[in-house]
Amino acid sequence: MRLIHDQVVHKRYYAPICSFAYVLSWINGLLMVFLPFILAYGGSAFWIRSINYVEQPKVEYTYQVMLIVQGTRIDGNGNEIGFSAFWSTLPSRINQLVAPILRSAQIRSYADDDNQDGLVDRFSMEVVIPVSSSEIINSVALLAAYNVTIQSHAKLSMDSVVYLSHTSPLSGAALYTFCDLELNAKNSLQITPSTMTPYANDILFNTTKMFHADDLRFENFLLKQNRRSNKAQARHQQSVWVKEPIESKLSERQFVLNATVNIPPSDISYVPSLYENLQQGWMQYYGMFVIVSYFLSTITNFALEQRMVSSVEHVTRDTGPLSHFRA
Repeated sequence: MRLIHDQVVHKRYYAPICSFAYVLSWINGLLMVFLPFILAYGGSAFWIRSINYVEQPKVEYTYQVMLIVQGTRIDGNGNEIGFSAFWSTLPSRINQLVAPILRSAQIRSYADDDNQDGLVDRFSMEVVIPVSSSEIINSVALLAAYNVTIQSHAKLSMDSVVYLSHTSPLSGAALYTFCDLELNAKNSLQITPSTMTPYANDILFNTTKMFHADDLRFENFLLKQNRRSNKAQARHQQSVWVKEPIESKLSERQFVLNATVNIPPSDISYVPSLYENLQQGWMQYYGMFVIVSYFLSTITNFALEQRMVSSVEHVTRDTGPLSHFRA
């Protein structure tokens, strides 16, 4: 047998307004609209709490640096005692607060933009501090200030300090240290039309509030930064300590600190807008709607075809109705 013709036949069911079949059709319609929403909303992907993306922050060097070296020295009586030396690029009024341990130094810094995209990929600085023949350097700590800005989705600008340190039992002639500057936000950032500057009135290197030597203690700056919800910190520090040669007996020596701060892309989380939530929610709702509508249609067809509810079946084809009968 071969097919010579086919024709689509449609079945329509009718029922009085006060009948159970009519009420069933209303329940079916309401479930088809609201059940997908309830199922989609119950999942974690319907209403997005945060969206993560990767962005390389724009970092600017503020030329504010503090350096402290510590070790031992031989006094006039031949005794070994501890000593500290301090240097900074802060105004002379600030440096005079620690005049007893203040020492001059030379600094050279430069920035690298490897891919020429307008964003600095690496900051490097070299600090050279003089050391006398009776002094031995065992510990070095550096504090440098930067301005960090993100502006792709979330817009945030703030100041930040990078803390680098190293201690060794060996007498040192140089330290080479490397780190990554990574943005860390405690909560998802809000999307705002303008750039947020939450710490504009509470900067870390506020020289107008420095009146005592204790105001220059490194832990004060680090504690203040760690209390912030948003901060940029040095991570993954790696250091190479260069031991001073034993035969070095020069009267005038120097200690060299070479620090490199890399600026890799950071993981950033922000609170999505209503439009972004509707985009995501619509896809979740539509997926549930297809599944729910299929099962509800199957159940309804079964109930009507098996005459579980009273209704009028109207069968039609393209040329007109075939028949009428009451189920």
